[in-house]
Amino acid sequence: MKTLLLAAATILGAPAALACPDGALQETASLMVSIGQHGEGVDHAEATASINEKTTACLANPHVLKVAALARATLADVIEEKPIRLQLRQAALADFDRAVTLAGANTEALPVMINGQKMAVNFDDNAELRAALVAALGEEG
Repeated sequence: MKTLLLAAATILGAPAALACPDGALQETASLMVSIGQHGEGVDHAEATASINEKTTACLANPHVLKVAALARATLADVIEEKPIRLQLRQAALADFDRAVTLAGANTEALPVMINGQKMAVNFDDNAELRAALVAALGEEG
């Protein structure tokens, strides 16, 4: 029975893992950078839709989810409407928590290019980043 459940979990989990397209991590990182650079000029609905597209396609990819969380948090920083800002911060924390849960202890860092610099998406800063996301969310209350 355990073998059958394990096989079912593997089969059910495979489409989510396969659906994450090549380049999704870099695209998500580029989106985060664009939001940070263009700030208030970013259409928040369009940016949110783009982030949602990445998280939906990459539900099992902790690296994409972590960068998506950072993109949402960056977007929230430039939104003036409190309900939208609150929603973005809540979604950022949910994305981040899912990323950390999926990552586990030995997830290797993956490279992305940010502003022409090779950077690593890793999980070494989990406690600090989660504390910052929670603090930003707390400021909304």
